[in-house]
Amino acid sequence: MFLSLSVLVSCGRSAKSRQKDEKTLVEFISHHEAKVQPLDKAIQAARWSYDESGSREDLERLDSLKRQRSRLLHDERAFSYLEGLRTSGNIHDPYLQRQVECLYREYLPCQAPLALQDSILTLELSLKSQTLNRIVDPEMRHADDVLRNSTREKELQEAWQYVKSSGKEMGDALAVLVRLRNESARFLGFSNYFDMTLFLEEQDGVCLDSLFSELEQGTEAAYLSMRRRMDSIWFQGKVFDTASLRPWHLRGKFFRLGQRSYGTARDKYYQYVSMENVVMRFFSSINLDLSDVLGRSRVSGEMVFLPFLDCIDMDRNRDVRIIGHLSGTENDMQMLLAMVGEAAYYKNISNTLPYLLRAPASPALVCGVGSFFARMAAYPNWVLSMGIFSAGQACDIRGTTLRAMRQDQLFTCRWWMTVYYFEKRMYEDPDVDLDSLWQELFFRFLRIEPGKDRIGHSDWAMENYFSFHAVQAHNFVLGELWASQVLAHLCQDDPRMGRDSNPNVVGNGRMGTYFKKYVFQPGASLSWQELTVSCTGKPLSCEAFLHQFAE
Repeated sequence: MFLSLSVLVSCGRSAKSRQKDEKTLVEFISHHEAKVQPLDKAIQAARWSYDESGSREDLERLDSLKRQRSRLLHDERAFSYLEGLRTSGNIHDPYLQRQVECLYREYLPCQAPLALQDSILTLELSLKSQTLNRIVDPEMRHADDVLRNSTREKELQEAWQYVKSSGKEMGDALAVLVRLRNESARFLGFSNYFDMTLFLEEQDGVCLDSLFSELEQGTEAAYLSMRRRMDSIWFQGKVFDTASLRPWHLRGKFFRLGQRSYGTARDKYYQYVSMENVVMRFFSSINLDLSDVLGRSRVSGEMVFLPFLDCIDMDRNRDVRIIGHLSGTENDMQMLLAMVGEAAYYKNISNTLPYLLRAPASPALVCGVGSFFARMAAYPNWVLSMGIFSAGQACDIRGTTLRAMRQDQLFTCRWWMTVYYFEKRMYEDPDVDLDSLWQELFFRFLRIEPGKDRIGHSDWAMENYFSFHAVQAHNFVLGELWASQVLAHLCQDDPRMGRDSNPNVVGNGRMGTYFKKYVFQPGASLSWQELTVSCTGKPLSCEAFLHQFAE
């Protein structure tokens, strides 16, 4: 009897302790949101203004607001409280548990010395500004157009050399940034910045390496076969020989959603349609109304500073906008579909969730949603149903669109694995010979022979990725795998969708409802791994991607 009474008293104290901790946590979260929410909104507004104007004043305002946020979260007492609460086991409410985890990972990187954070932020903004100014430079834009569209060997080589000619200066600046980031990560208890970023995104480096190793092996034969076919066309029937390949034969810079295919025969069809209207009609047909988003956006032919498209969630309260320039190509349609897909994600996160959880589960999920919808432009059934091509034209281009998508996916996944392993090694050992490492990985994944046609030092640094998307290559790969796995699940669940190579999606309201319920509405209340299992029935794997593009 006395033992039972002791257990009851102990349980009563534990319950009271949990209630007290949860009540204190709710007060902490409320105080945090009151300070951070208006600052987050101001940062997104400044980001929009800078993307629109490119002015020095807007950049400085964005810089100032980000510094304010870093200082606000540089609170040792608050971080110590979250750190203790995270391991105490006293928070049983799942939504509160999840918010503790989100808060901990939000506060953690801001515990580095403020002077070090300021140095990193200054260099990051400077590199981004330099890169954007370089992109919008008329000569650089002309070189990019040549690399994507020309088939003349000398013209391609000259354009490639121009694009890569100033890599030394950018490479030196990036090397400094790598060391500063590593210093910050080591202060916080991590071996390097790469490992810290994976932790903050709830990623496991060992699992990523295993997944990417399987993807590398699984795409090897298909990639080489595709290269032989393309190189046979390029070299006019000559025997495939990696020694004959040059970097400019890869069509220049890579983009998140893949390479532009050889030739632009399909581009002419997009010059006669209103892309915004096509995309709006498509999303409406699948029960996702994005007309308010496009109404607030600045896209189409309007000249804004940002030369590509960007999706911004202004306030986590369904004010979502897209900004950027469209020039009327198939690639633009892919990008617009991706950005509107991401906007659908932001807009449809449940507004009953707490502020901290009204965000995507992970950058990988944002990439996955964007990739899923970007692929629509490659499906013959989609372009025919949306009236972009006539029935006869759709029949003529059926093979070219599917072949181009397969080509783009194989290029893209192996390109991003090149970047992933390059950055991983760069942060592990900043003193490694980065130029040689870049060439070695280029050969390993893309079959460009090391040492061939090196333009100069640090030509890798001229890739826009390093200024805009540091340590995000893994998310782009995961996003492509996720998009294939979700499509395979949908096709298996609904036979009316047909095959994953050319699904019937236009007018499929069930698909939009699926995305709302299982992908969008949970927000950050689940980790991305939990959400993937919830919406597809199994953890993320390479199986569906390899079936769709490598078999």
